[in-house]
Amino acid sequence: ELATFDIDDEQRGNVTIEQAFYIAIECNCLPACNSIAYETETTLSVLHDEDRHTFRLNWRDFDLETYKVSNIMLFFKKSQFELWIRSELYGTSDILASCGGLLGLFMGFSVINIIEILYFCILSICRRHKTAEKHPDEEELEHSKDKY
Repeated sequence: ELATFDIDDEQRGNVTIEQAFYIAIECNCLPACNSIAYETETTLSVLHDEDRHTFRLNWRDFDLETYKVSNIMLFFKKSQFELWIRSELYGTSDILASCGGLLGLFMGFSVINIIEILYFCILSICRRHKTAEKHPDEEELEHSKDKY
């Protein structure tokens, strides 16, 4: 069962990021179905002289000695990624189909059998109801048959 948690129920008003993280950890909720998570790997290297030279050409008014400069490059470790889709293992229709299949396999049971049973039950109820409501003429006729 998917657990959800509303921050507004926990506290009214502004919630800081630290409080939101604490509430999220305490919640034990499953991650959202549309969340994206990447495995990251960080590497460092010194800014080479040729990179400094390129930077100086593009930013002539910028003093490299006063400020610390960083060059950030982002790469994907792999050119492909794995797509994971979370879905329910057995839905309601799957469980009903499995139960129906097992009943049909082991007991010879099917929907047609259920319809037949209902049909014969309704038919017998109608016959009983019909015999219970005999017309007065029919009762008189049977009474006269008994007499003679």
